[in-house]
Amino acid sequence: MALFGLFALFLLGIALSLGFQAVPEGFSPSLAILALLLFALLFLRAVRHPVTLQAGHPTQFHGEVLFLVFSFFLLLHPYLLVILGAVEIDTQSKFVVNYRDMSNKALIASMVLLVGFTMGTVSRFRSRLPMGQLARDIPGLFPVVLLLLEVAAIGGFFTLGGAGWLQSNYNRQAQVEDGLLNHVFQLATLLSMAAFASGLFGLHRGRVPVASRLGMAAGAVWALALMMIGDRNSLFLILTVIFSGLGLFFLRVRLGALALLTFLALTIYDGFEKARRIEGRSLGAVVAAIVDPANNESLARSSLGNTTAVVRAGFGYVPAVVDHTDGRLFAIALAGVVPKIRGPIFGDDPMRSSSSAILTRALLGANASYGVGTSIVSDLYIDLGIWFVLFGAFLLGRLWGWLRYRAERFPEDHDSVVLFLVGVAVFAELPRYGFAFAVRPVAWTMLLLWGTRLLSRIFSRAPYDPPAPGMAALPVSGSRSIHPQPAKNAAP
Repeated sequence: MALFGLFALFLLGIALSLGFQAVPEGFSPSLAILALLLFALLFLRAVRHPVTLQAGHPTQFHGEVLFLVFSFFLLLHPYLLVILGAVEIDTQSKFVVNYRDMSNKALIASMVLLVGFTMGTVSRFRSRLPMGQLARDIPGLFPVVLLLLEVAAIGGFFTLGGAGWLQSNYNRQAQVEDGLLNHVFQLATLLSMAAFASGLFGLHRGRVPVASRLGMAAGAVWALALMMIGDRNSLFLILTVIFSGLGLFFLRVRLGALALLTFLALTIYDGFEKARRIEGRSLGAVVAAIVDPANNESLARSSLGNTTAVVRAGFGYVPAVVDHTDGRLFAIALAGVVPKIRGPIFGDDPMRSSSSAILTRALLGANASYGVGTSIVSDLYIDLGIWFVLFGAFLLGRLWGWLRYRAERFPEDHDSVVLFLVGVAVFAELPRYGFAFAVRPVAWTMLLLWGTRLLSRIFSRAPYDPPAPGMAALPVSGSRSIHPQPAKNAAP
């Protein structure tokens, strides 16, 4: 722990940020090896601290580990393939201009991101409540309100024209431009994630309300719709919540199981690329295309190399061609918690409000028919430069650390567990998105939980939700979670 103490990580982050300014252009194998070694050390530190909410069920399937794993495949794995001679940088992506000269800067920025994120996760947190004291069950109105919102969102999606997404070729940029429908789409995904998180908690506690069961059924229907649409990232969000919940309460997810799940996810990742472009789409045809070995590229030729080129483009295009956005992306991410206010406040110029638009211009020009997406390291860098990569990653690590701390401190609290499971899914995919991707889902889930619990208290006229009968929290030393134990005077 001494090696990766907060101060040591801080010094390392400062040194890497300074090195970013001085590193020469091009690709240095020795620098890539250094980045891989640093990743290995940070990854080993993370897996040494599994999440344990229930005795006998430690899990490696959580936000920090998954963030590091996905960051590796997006930011570092393509360079490992180059070192091994499996591919060439120039042929690694589909883009004609791939900014290979920015490889060294991309490697250092990736190390800054990983160090900053780990800094946030190792920070200390405090709570006024004793460990285990907060043990709230599912709020009485939560399953009903969640089910109504979920059904309304899914029904609203199809009513507003979403059925066309099931048969048309997948084009995320066109979907984003369809503002209202895209917001409903995102809301349906988030509500499905919350439904599975709450249902799995109820299953763990031995009481799953009927509304929770119906909510999970609606979530399963939405997952099938996502498969038909071809949105693999949204589908993986729901699946991540499910597997993470199973790992918390019912399964032992160790490194071997994590490796197997990662392999399966990567195997079907490129299958989705082909499945969402087939004609005469049906659920059977989509599933067949996803699992067809002919549609699954090897890691050396997968689409992950495209994202690596997208990361390099940010360093070659900003600030050489366009300026940094001077904090607008960060402000937009925070303002995005409230729907429909970003446009009136910040305007509609995509070159000042979207890192994806800037990266698309850098790689495809002004008349691109699709978007190339973004990454968390690109989003932070384009906004305020390399120093904000370090600070922004620290804030994100701090957010994840708080979600984990809250769940481990109150492992029998419904709200803490639901927030944790939603956070696992968000942070697992965060390397492929911008800062806003981490803010809105967590904030909206917190608002939903707080609002339904407040309504439940008002209608029940109960001042608070007491722990389950006969359960009391016993303080335990160390950082491991506390599990409610039978009170001394409780009936056997």
